[in-house]
Amino acid sequence: MQKRRAAISMIFIAVILLSGVFWTGYEKSMKKPLFLLRKNSYAAVREHIHVFGGDASENMTLIISGSDAAIIDTGCVLADNSEHRSVNRLKKLIDEKQLDVRNIIYTHYHLDHISNTAKFISNESKGSVEFYDPLNTTDGQIIKMGTCVFRILHTPGHAGSRGGHISIELPGENILVAGDVLYTNFIPCMQYEDSPRAYMETLKRIGEEKYSLIIPGHGNILNTAYTVKRPMAYMKRLEKQVKRVIASGGDLAEARRRIKLEACYTDGEGMNLKDPIQKEFHRDNIRQMFAELTGESLGEPEGMIRP
Repeated sequence: MQKRRAAISMIFIAVILLSGVFWTGYEKSMKKPLFLLRKNSYAAVREHIHVFGGDASENMTLIISGSDAAIIDTGCVLADNSEHRSVNRLKKLIDEKQLDVRNIIYTHYHLDHISNTAKFISNESKGSVEFYDPLNTTDGQIIKMGTCVFRILHTPGHAGSRGGHISIELPGENILVAGDVLYTNFIPCMQYEDSPRAYMETLKRIGEEKYSLIIPGHGNILNTAYTVKRPMAYMKRLEKQVKRVIASGGDLAEARRRIKLEACYTDGEGMNLKDPIQKEFHRDNIRQMFAELTGESLGEPEGMIRP
């Protein structure tokens, strides 16, 4: 009997150890980029879908159907206009393939996502390009271009005061072009613009769809579950900590003193959490969460950073 118990115990311990090894390997695989989007580079995520990592780290997506092309977000204008810049590489690819730009879709109206539009439509005849954005689309709206189908999802959480935010689903590919409601090199960024609760609902909605690929607004393309899991975990921890401050009678200043970024964003894989921009985003997110939980209207300050 004792030998039998000892054997069972050994088997149990072995199972636990093997489970730990498996889980560690699984976690590492989740964090490994599926596609790298470095400055001045691009990735062919499908034969007809190319994603360009912008020079201000915003991502631009080119979708091709025959000789027609759609661009989701046109990137940021910078003083450097070298041929190696991602926006110029995107333009070069369009020219090499002799594509006609038929659709331009803006996920939102921040300058780093809309600034290069003129570069892509300068050779197109007037009226030949259709433009879509959060203001002229509806949730669930279908846009067709040749064999490609796009479905618009209204995804609040980043750009409320600038007309809202949309993500674009490619149903035939089970791919989502998320825009700035999902980053992989920054923490979430609401910046006085949107509701934390609405943002968490956006993350929940995206997570439930089980996309095979999510293209973020900034950063590399990672495992889809991991891409959604990290910001959701951050938002839940942030909400919990802000509630604690409020319950203790603390004000916004107290919340900002007590709630540290590293305590809320515990998995900073691939990020520099000491970057002043990350710290500023966190301060802004505390402010938004505090305002929503207390019902206060805190206004919008000058000099906001909006990636």
